Amino acid sequence: MPQRLKKKLVKEIIKEINYSTKVILDLYGLGGTDLWKSVEWKYQNEAFVLWAYDYFVWVDKGRAPRTKRIPPLEIIKWMKKKRITPYPGQTYNDAAFHITNAIYKVGLKGKNYINNVTEDAQEIATIMIADVLSEAIAKEIAETMTFNLP
Repeated sequence: MPQRLKKKLVKEIIKEINYSTKVILDLYGLGGTDLWKSVEWKYQNEAFVLWAYDYFVWVDKGRAPRTKRIPPLEIIKWMKKKRITPYPGQTYNDAAFHITNAIYKVGLKGKNYINNVTEDAQEIATIMIADVLSEAIAKEIAETMTFNLP
């Protein structure tokens, strides 16, 4: 495949799978979040690679009960960012302590979106590559079969 065609194809595939990934994350209630904004597909070393914040996997998998506790400071940052205020008479430290304990005891249910994201990206890439290759092959055959009469 000519380099120019490959570059154009990769650019189009990246555009489509980035869009598709955002749509899937929207369906899981993550639209517009920092995680949603961090997601970006790139083409590196002959492979499509998904870049996102580290916790992309943790949101997908969830958190099992009775595992390492989340630092209360992280909960406080999250509360302030989301503009969640403690109950009257409670401090941010009190609220963060209760949230941390609840997560420790119960865990967090995962969103389970990674399979849908990767399967959709693979399907889009496969279809687009097949379309471009079949078009290039058909063009090459047509050029080979065309001849001029003397």
